[in-house]
Amino acid sequence: MRLWIAVIVTSLTLATSGCAFVSRSCTEMGCVSGATFSAPVASDSDALAGMVLTLCRDAACTTGAIVETRPCASCPPRLAVRLSGPLDVSADLLPAGDQLASDGGTTVISSYTLVVTFNAKTDAARDALANGDVYVVRLAPARGGAAVIDVTKSVTYAKVQPNGADCDGAFYCRSASLNGG
Repeated sequence: MRLWIAVIVTSLTLATSGCAFVSRSCTEMGCVSGATFSAPVASDSDALAGMVLTLCRDAACTTGAIVETRPCASCPPRLAVRLSGPLDVSADLLPAGDQLASDGGTTVISSYTLVVTFNAKTDAARDALANGDVYVVRLAPARGGAAVIDVTKSVTYAKVQPNGADCDGAFYCRSASLNGG
């Protein structure tokens, strides 16, 4: 009987002191280390098609051409970026939401948003990221001329722990944005 009283008193003490058997949910799937960039591009698909996108981290560069595709004759053009190079990087040109106009029955998109993600998906790639890394994002005509976007930025990475330090202190990402100051 005394044992049961001791168990009940101990349980009540733990429950009221905030030390009850509380499980913490560590369900965030994770994050990807690297750097991101986005910017509006005030050019239509005809002007963008054939431009070259150059993406660099320090001395390593990946380049690609902007190509236009049309799934149907009256469909708006879609722009794809065909990248080639050593960096694990993705780039998309997304139509700006309110920039649709009709031109003789064909939909014309008059502006886009360039979205770039430099990925460091493995622990080794993440650990190779160093404060002071210099990134370049350049979108320019293939045959010369003024760049539509030309950004060079040295970054300081932030440590991101999506599950919190007390949940899984060993799991973290390092991320930086090339936008802003």
